[in-house]
Amino acid sequence: MCQKSVEDALSLFAQGRTMPLSRCFSQPVLADRVANGPPSRHGAAMTVSELQDLLIAMLVRRIGGNRRRWRIVLGPVRLHDRATHPLCNWSISPTGTAGEVDAAEHLLDTVRLDHPLVTADRG
Repeated sequence: MCQKSVEDALSLFAQGRTMPLSRCFSQPVLADRVANGPPSRHGAAMTVSELQDLLIAMLVRRIGGNRRRWRIVLGPVRLHDRATHPLCNWSISPTGTAGEVDAAEHLLDTVRLDHPLVTADRG
């Protein structure tokens, strides 16, 4: 294994990302991986509105209630610059009852693992 791959792998690991240590990647592949983050399980990067719809649907399924209430509890998804927030470029500040906020925060922690980076809505 080349030294460059080891350094890059350790750097990605420190950022909460992983890459196989079994082979030496070419520089363009590493640059793309670092610039675009880990690949999403669902293919293309998720948009802010898709993320909000996903969160609302999961809360309705897991906790119950209606979509309108959960949309109010979650509030807007704030998109941050990837230069200053390289690990997770979005945030939500839920408001509501203690139970609603707790359910939302628990779900947000889970979803951040699968979708740490989102893009702005198109159009």
